[in-house]
Amino acid sequence: ELKERAYVLCVGLAVQFLVAPLEKVRMVQQVQATDMLEERRLHGVQGVAGGLVGRRNIRALWGGTVSGMCRFMCGEVAKVCGGKGKRLLMGTVGCVMFHPFDVFHTNRAGDTLTGAYGPPTDLFSCTSMCLSLTTMVSGNYAQRAWLRYLSRHPKLSVFLYVSPGMLLLLATLLTSLLTHPFDTIRRRLLMQSFLSPNLAKPYRSLPHCLSKTIQEEGILGLYSGFFANALRLTLSSGITQFLLTLS
Repeated sequence: ELKERAYVLCVGLAVQFLVAPLEKVRMVQQVQATDMLEERRLHGVQGVAGGLVGRRNIRALWGGTVSGMCRFMCGEVAKVCGGKGKRLLMGTVGCVMFHPFDVFHTNRAGDTLTGAYGPPTDLFSCTSMCLSLTTMVSGNYAQRAWLRYLSRHPKLSVFLYVSPGMLLLLATLLTSLLTHPFDTIRRRLLMQSFLSPNLAKPYRSLPHCLSKTIQEEGILGLYSGFFANALRLTLSSGITQFLLTLS
């Protein structure tokens, strides 16, 4: 059992590395509105990826991958230690554990923007951690609810026999519709904390960030990077299922 869990962890880390460019594109789409003018923003998955490579190099697409993989490992360790009865408790502990890595991971998204960002200073921001916990808890319950509904749906239950992973992927994508706005606001608030002290911060608080995003970008502004994230989840699921079948 220990070898099996170690193999699953190694597969997860390998998949995290392979889909890291899509993760980077998603984060840039989410946070570039923090201090960039409209005419300087990058649009679309291809536009952001091409802009990252053009402004830096191909390695920019993997910027922050190490911190992202450390964050993934903390989350997986918390899941394993939690078991069935303590998932919420260990998930909360894992959220606190991986939060500093998440801060560094988000910080790397600013490397390709204006260059006005400094190193992270607040590794345990209360607002960011509360949003992270909200995202985790709501996503966990929403995913379980979607799985129960989809598995009982007569037209979709066939996925249980064809590929259970497809049903889980569908539930995950539907869950991300709920949690993505929380993640966008969280990352924007995190990103502005890295701005140089001589620059004015665009958001005063969480409600101000939410209202300003909707006012300037519409409700779709809360879903910046959603397509890149959906593509990342789809590729992650497919690659993971393929690698696990090889064991």
